[in-house]
Amino acid sequence: MFETSFEKRRLRVLNSLLRTLDRLSVSVSIDGPEARTLVANVGDFSVGFTIDGVFVKTASAQPKGVSGPMRCQLMALCGGDQPIEAWTDVEGQPLETRLGDIAVAIVVHGERVCRSSAQHHREWVIKRKAEIVAEERRKEAERRRLERERLEQLEKARVGRLLAQAKSLREAEEIRAYVSAVRLVASDDGVRVDAGELRAARATETARLRSLIADATAASAGSGIEAGGAFTIGRPAGRRPLLALVAPVRADRAVVPDGAPATAMIVITDPESTKVADEDTLRTLFQLTASEAALARLLAEGATLNDAASLLKVSTETVRKRIKAVFDTTGTHCRLPESHAGSVEKD
Repeated sequence: MFETSFEKRRLRVLNSLLRTLDRLSVSVSIDGPEARTLVANVGDFSVGFTIDGVFVKTASAQPKGVSGPMRCQLMALCGGDQPIEAWTDVEGQPLETRLGDIAVAIVVHGERVCRSSAQHHREWVIKRKAEIVAEERRKEAERRRLERERLEQLEKARVGRLLAQAKSLREAEEIRAYVSAVRLVASDDGVRVDAGELRAARATETARLRSLIADATAASAGSGIEAGGAFTIGRPAGRRPLLALVAPVRADRAVVPDGAPATAMIVITDPESTKVADEDTLRTLFQLTASEAALARLLAEGATLNDAASLLKVSTETVRKRIKAVFDTTGTHCRLPESHAGSVEKD
């Protein structure tokens, strides 16, 4: 197959080109049944080229004649069939005289492919890095969202537990208060229930109790100017007097088991048996501040205004202001008894 003059010339041209490329540190591999597949290895990249005759296509699409001009084509892609540059025999300038230009073109194209590949790789790295950063940000946002939801659920559960504890505590206090009230009335020591009416042991104190209940009822109906009050009830047994507090009841806060409208609230405290709730409990149940809860506890224990001012290390005027703040917060309207060193009114 290499016995024709064209094939012998082609082998000489190819040999000379290979020697030129070798001096440029470019190796060439030849493959194919007729040694027609030529690949130049420029660095780590392959450049395809061909050296063959300029064939004339016939109707049968078969090459005809191999003795015409010779042509070298540099392919855009290795293994492709689209040339980007070509050199052909011309009169007075055969292909042999242009082998240096062909070798340089092969090396330059290899370098171009190398640069293009490096650029594509760099662009891919930048794009991939941006994708990774975006993905990490998305994951971080998702992590924060889940953590926020977890904390919200924990807080919701904590508040639920506190509300349940407060409800249980309130119910327990109500039960204890009811039991204490039943025992107090049953003892007939200061107060009693006679014909469905709460009465004191002394007629004057019963009259005072009725008057305060009437004032509180009128205030609840919006027709009274007095708002109930507080006074002490003597005990025939000689024990410490009971503290009675009468106050109007706001309609939106009235809770009566039989459904009847409540107009007044009566609170009777036995200073010898009543256990005053601690300050934390008062703050939780009535939404008081720390200073307000401390004052409320002292007053519930029977301290006078002067005693409370001394223990809290504040002035009596400050104590009065805090009492009014407690009244505002709890919706209470009352007047303290004279035994508390002055009266504090709430309209």
